[in-house]
Amino acid sequence: MQILKRTKAPQAAAKMQSDMQRGLIRPEVVK
Repeated sequence: MQILKRTKAPQAAAKMQSDMQRGLIRPEVVK
């Protein structure tokens, strides 16, 4: 995933959401 510095927050969030739905991003919980 590549989000450029000048990308607005809504566009960045949409990109992250689509990547999560496809399984490209897997969150990891760290204590």
